[in-house]
Amino acid sequence: MDAEAPIVTGAPEIVTKRRWIGGMYMPAKFRIRFLEPVRLERYGPAAAEDVALVQQIADDIRLRIQTTLNEMLRERKSVWFG
Repeated sequence: MDAEAPIVTGAPEIVTKRRWIGGMYMPAKFRIRFLEPVRLERYGPAAAEDVALVQQIADDIRLRIQTTLNEMLRERKSVWFG
């Protein structure tokens, strides 16, 4: 039987899952990588009203995150052992 059981880690709003395989839980290993902060001071408060600019910044951030995730996946040797 293959089922997922949510496990609350104690961190705010973070729920992890463990796989139920063959009568036992298999632990999942998580790695967190913090990226450089996004500096928005140069745009000023009025830029928040510019929908195109906000979308461009969001797309840039999304690309940075996805690129980093892809790098981390290439570095990973095993789902269970990191």
